[in-house]
Amino acid sequence: QERVELGFSQQQRAQEAERLLILEKVRQAEDNISSRIGSLLMDNNRQKKSTEFLQAMEEDRIRMEQLTTITQEEANSLRKREVAAAMQKLLSDGYAMSLLQEASDCRRQSLVSEACRSMETLDRKCERMLSLQVLDKSKAIAQILQEEEMQKAAFQALQLQKDAVHGYIRNQEVLVEQRTALSDLLQQLLKQKDQREQELRQILVEIERNSESNQQNYWMIQYQRLLDAKPLSLRMQEAGVEMELVHLLCRLSAQHYLPVLAHHHITTEALCHMTSSDLKQVGITETGIQKALLSWARERQPA
Repeated sequence: QERVELGFSQQQRAQEAERLLILEKVRQAEDNISSRIGSLLMDNNRQKKSTEFLQAMEEDRIRMEQLTTITQEEANSLRKREVAAAMQKLLSDGYAMSLLQEASDCRRQSLVSEACRSMETLDRKCERMLSLQVLDKSKAIAQILQEEEMQKAAFQALQLQKDAVHGYIRNQEVLVEQRTALSDLLQQLLKQKDQREQELRQILVEIERNSESNQQNYWMIQYQRLLDAKPLSLRMQEAGVEMELVHLLCRLSAQHYLPVLAHHHITTEALCHMTSSDLKQVGITETGIQKALLSWARERQPA
């Protein structure tokens, strides 16, 4: 449509230029006629020619007017022809443009269909590639996990080996420390042995010096041991404690109170006049022993 309008405007410009050219020619002709008429009038005024000359001039003017009218009609007919030709050309151009538009639409549809097909094929290929990548990724992940497990096992084995080496080194260090400690202890024992040998020698010397006095005291010690080896009942009897009280305290497992009774010269008769507080003051603090002694004394008391 733009081409049609452009062609139509060009045709109009060309026709306008031709019309202006024709009008310019007409103006020139009119100017010539007017100049001739003026010259003729001047000649008529000057020479006062006859009317025939004027009629001839009038006929020339009429002829010129007829010529101008003929040229105007020809210009109009020419313009109509040009407009008709331009319209026909525009119609033909429009029909050609419609044909080109239809062809371009068909071409566009074919290109779109081809593009859709190519996109579908590309999508299928991409899906296949993605599925293959997912499979490869899963395989790679499984392989990486397996390698990590193997690395962990190797690291644990290496760690155990290192721990064993460290344990062996520590044991060796402990053994070295123990050996050093034992050597130090042995040296100390040897020193103590020497010191003890010296002390024993000194003691032997002192024993040899004091052997005579020890022989004299030996018989005194043996006599004291014999005295200490006497039975408790015999010693209590010698101390003045009644045998019945001795047997009672032995039955009550209270032999440790016999020296108390012997020290305070407590007899059965004295127990009959004593109370729990009296026994506590004497040194017999156990309540059960106190009650047993008092009840036993009351039973032995004559009626």
